[in-house]
Amino acid sequence: MIVYGLSQMNLIGGTLKVFANGQLVGSVKRNHTLTFTIAEDAEITVKCGINPSKGAVTAQAGKETKIKYDFNRVTGCLVPQVVDQVVNRSPL
Repeated sequence: MIVYGLSQMNLIGGTLKVFANGQLVGSVKRNHTLTFTIAEDAEITVKCGINPSKGAVTAQAGKETKIKYDFNRVTGCLVPQVVDQVVNRSPL
């Protein structure tokens, strides 16, 4: 799993706390990335200060999933977007 930190300049702090199946797996600061592995399919959610995440991303074990979060100024929520998903392959 790769989670990209926020890029918007309007958020104070901008550190995302990342959860897999409700368990904290780490934090990612603005303009950084957090990389971690999952052993089983997981629901990925985030929290950032008082800004709630709108929706979750279901990640599959055995796939590299890259997730980006955008801040929606109208709703005040963080909106997830899968930007790439690659099946992990063994070297030939």
